Amino acid sequence: MTAMEDLCRLRYEQFGAAGRASAIAVVPLDEMAGRYCSGSLDPLASTSTIH
Repeated sequence: MTAMEDLCRLRYEQFGAAGRASAIAVVPLDEMAGRYCSGSLDPLASTSTIH
């Protein structure tokens, strides 16, 4: 379990979320699964082009 805790700690630091636990909303697993299934978490791509 220590390796998983280390990995989670590293990811929180990399994404600038370390120390911000109170600002992270808890989402139940079944609700998150529903979001994935519905497509609401699909990445959005910009249709504009960069020149």
